[in-house]
Amino acid sequence: MGTRLAWPFLVVALVAVACSGDDDAASGPPSASAGEVVSELARIEPSPDAPVAAVVRGIDDFAFEFQRLVAPESENLVFSPASIATAFAMAHAGASGHTQATLDAAFGFPDEPDVHEAMNALLRALAAAESDDVTLAVANSGWAQTGRPIGQPYLETLATHHGVGLHTLDLQGDSEGSRATINDWVAEQTRDRIPELLPEGFVNPRSVYVLVNTVYLKAKWQQVFGKY
Repeated sequence: MGTRLAWPFLVVALVAVACSGDDDAASGPPSASAGEVVSELARIEPSPDAPVAAVVRGIDDFAFEFQRLVAPESENLVFSPASIATAFAMAHAGASGHTQATLDAAFGFPDEPDVHEAMNALLRALAAAESDDVTLAVANSGWAQTGRPIGQPYLETLATHHGVGLHTLDLQGDSEGSRATINDWVAEQTRDRIPELLPEGFVNPRSVYVLVNTVYLKAKWQQVFGKY
């Protein structure tokens, strides 16, 4: 008996600083395709000294606290702490001040840029877990309001450590069309296990930025059990 699980996590309009700024604000390099802003830099190989253990400890602590806060004792709860942390790590790259300090406190993130190097190494380790018996697919994506300036350092961090660029959509002018586009992307990444992640009205005229992380897992149970 096998199991197929798909976990999504998303953040909407979390950090405007990721899409605007002063000296580092730029429209980014030419789009690789229509509706996409990317850095020309490739994903890098993380250092062997990347503080992966520190990031894992922080994610573990977050997981226990998150479960304590949201899960009544009488109900089952399934979530992916790594998925949540990955989405917020991408947000962390565009945050500053109080917002960044709050994320550090919640997830135990090490200082910049160590947090991104560590997440890079962690996600590579998860990818290496794939085998004939295990399918584990982790995907990240960012969706920004069309025409909004994107900080070049932010694009470079996403590219070199998270392996992604930013899609652009008219989130504010065509909220429902944007919602459908993001839902289609999630459905594709999760093998249609999550056909409609964002409910109607979730993307709205105030939305400026959406971050999505998905995790798809297909594997055998370590301890097989029958149907009840």
